[in-house]
Amino acid sequence: MLYFSYSALSTTCGPIDLGSQTDVDNFRMNNPGCDTINGNLLIHGSTVVNLDSLVGLVRITGNLQIDTTSLTSLSGLGGILTPPQAMTIDTNHMLLNLNASINMNGSAQISITRNAVLNDVSGLANVSVNNVLVVSNNPNLRICCIFKDDIEIEIAVMNIQNNAGPGALVAIRRRKYSTIPHASQS
Repeated sequence: MLYFSYSALSTTCGPIDLGSQTDVDNFRMNNPGCDTINGNLLIHGSTVVNLDSLVGLVRITGNLQIDTTSLTSLSGLGGILTPPQAMTIDTNHMLLNLNASINMNGSAQISITRNAVLNDVSGLANVSVNNVLVVSNNPNLRICCIFKDDIEIEIAVMNIQNNAGPGALVAIRRRKYSTIPHASQS
């Protein structure tokens, strides 16, 4: 009988910088079999409109940064099961939701800022917040940061402001969370 372990079949690549839709489309050709990015994944550029060729990624060991794109969703990243160390989603003027993140379970520092039409971050419901949570300047985001009951939230820096309404702050207050002292505190 043959046994295969996942790690034996896993292929790593990275760090990865995708600065155009062409870069995204060529990801599989340039990184055949890659399902784990060893390091950071940077996705940027106004020509980036979809992440379809990133289907099959299951892990990013570094940070995920998505900025200044024309994405409407993060579909293509739905297979990532473990959140990256930090997730920054900034200045994506067509991004409507973060629902593609729904399969992630684990801990991450999260920053979601200046996404003009973003109205749903429910895909982060399974992600624990580790140390930093910033959700600001998303003018169409009415409800933010409702995490499942068993999700642990430890926050040293929390900045939730300038979104569509006060519902963002009220929603997180309904969850149990603790703050951890800044490193400079004794």
